Amino acid sequence: MPTLEPFADLAARFRAHHNNSLNVALHMITTPAGVLAALILALQRPEISLEVVRGVVGAYVLSLAFILLRGGHLAAFFCTAATMAALTHAATALAPTLSVVDAVKLFAVAYVGQELAHVITGETTFQARSIITLVPIRPRRRGERR
Repeated sequence: MPTLEPFADLAARFRAHHNNSLNVALHMITTPAGVLAALILALQRPEISLEVVRGVVGAYVLSLAFILLRGGHLAAFFCTAATMAALTHAATALAPTLSVVDAVKLFAVAYVGQELAHVITGETTFQARSIITLVPIRPRRRGERR
């Protein structure tokens, strides 16, 4: 049976960039807003049905059950599951009335809001570290093509 070590390692590295309570509070607003926007955009695609979106959200929540419940994080699991259900319900109601441009704007505001939360609190972003780790940037050598 797989262990929780990879998740625990990822969570510890993530937490290192989210210690400030204001940063965490702002993320509690911007993360659901970004997920809501993504769900709205998915539902606005004619080839993606509500059942498919519900299935993807359900699979995500089920994957969390295996990780969080085995680690004894019952409250975190139920809070996340309830949030995802509420966001799916809200996206279902908003998708027919919101334009694609407005949904993209919501996603952009959520994304920029997370970046601003890190700037305001002086904490580095986990994503920036991940990108640097995955794609090391080095100066181009003379005559080298990219």
